Amino acid sequence: MNFFAETKNVFKNTGLHFRTGVSYMLPFLLIGGFIGSLASLGGMVSKTPLWTVLKQVGDIGVSYFIVVMAAYIAYSIAGNAGIAPGLILGFLAKQTELGYLGALLGGILVGYATHILMQVKMPPLLRSTWGMIAPVFGTLTIALLLVFVIGTPVTWLMQKIKEFLFSLERQGSAALGAVMGALGGLDFGGPLSKTQSTFATAVMDLKIYTPLGITGAFVTVPPLGMCLGVRLAPHLYTENERAYAKQSWIYALIGGFTEIVIPLAAGDLLRVTIASVCGCVVTGVIAGWFSLKLFTPVLGLPQWFFYDQPLIYWMSLSTGVLTVAMVANALKRWGRRTLSSPSSSEVNPVPVKDVKIAIVTSCIAGVAQSHMAAIALKREAEKRGFQVFTEEQGGHKVSNRMPDEEIVAADVVIFARAISIAEKERFDGKKIFELPVNKALVNPKNAMDEALKLLS
Repeated sequence: MNFFAETKNVFKNTGLHFRTGVSYMLPFLLIGGFIGSLASLGGMVSKTPLWTVLKQVGDIGVSYFIVVMAAYIAYSIAGNAGIAPGLILGFLAKQTELGYLGALLGGILVGYATHILMQVKMPPLLRSTWGMIAPVFGTLTIALLLVFVIGTPVTWLMQKIKEFLFSLERQGSAALGAVMGALGGLDFGGPLSKTQSTFATAVMDLKIYTPLGITGAFVTVPPLGMCLGVRLAPHLYTENERAYAKQSWIYALIGGFTEIVIPLAAGDLLRVTIASVCGCVVTGVIAGWFSLKLFTPVLGLPQWFFYDQPLIYWMSLSTGVLTVAMVANALKRWGRRTLSSPSSSEVNPVPVKDVKIAIVTSCIAGVAQSHMAAIALKREAEKRGFQVFTEEQGGHKVSNRMPDEEIVAADVVIFARAISIAEKERFDGKKIFELPVNKALVNPKNAMDEALKLLS
């Protein structure tokens, strides 16, 4: 085992492991939030035992979602061996009031410790038992570290965050909305966007729901705004962008993913980014000023039912969408870009040889990013005359599962992932190129070029 290489690999992919944990956490939280809301509504009408049971079910979901997150962060790092240690560290964070941040750190560290210990080479006589003992040592070590070393600064930080957020007046909440909106609109679901959404989810554990309300309000502003911009001034956009906008607005409205805007931004990144930030900031300021609250961290169509002020949500969303459309179109008119179609040699490059490409994409919900990346990569491969096999993962499901014979036939495999690829062992022995799913969306040509280098 190369200790430093393994350590670098784990922490280099921290965002991937975190998103994997979140993908398992969200259904748990959604179930708890939805049933808890039903219990609250029913309890206002009747005091029968039914609503008491529903409230208990809802409380489990919204109280222990951090436990599930910690377990599957550890699972993403250490495989099945990480689940039990992650669960224990998640429960420990809950019981010691270290909250979301404690569970996040605990899941990462115990997953790392378990992974490293499982790589230790043992004598043949001890190999079978080491697989059971290693998670014990990993759990004990990180539990002591979490409580006696990390616990005090984490508790202090969470308390300061809580005091700060409770102290905000209207102007302060609006300023918070502006900052979160700027981060959310800047990189279309990338690290900056994930930073603010992680913060919004984390403070839920403190019973503070305005940051989540702000995030939920502007998350679909960039894609809906750009789709409206295309509708208002189609001559400013390419034929491919016009075709994409006609179908993608419904994905944005129902699915609730910022990343849906990426194909509309890739060809004119600076102007679209400026428009996106402007729209998200406007929406964030409005949502923050009115202290818009979202009680369950869901996006898209389901979130409509969990706002405390639905009219404020629609007002802030509509204003932001209109801002994006107006700013984007104004910038495109001011600095006209070339809209020429690609040459026929670019559209249909001569294939070098008969290549078979297997493409596996993943995202948290398995709705937007994974589907769009699969389409973009498949289109790029087919332009080159390659045979393509695809599989889409996310939302705890595998769409169009790739048969074993297609995996065997593939010359190279592309993993475009926002969360860990499930059942990765099916592709053992294949030449694999991995990249973030958003990079595959922005530049499928480069992704294909890099994958083909594995064949040279």
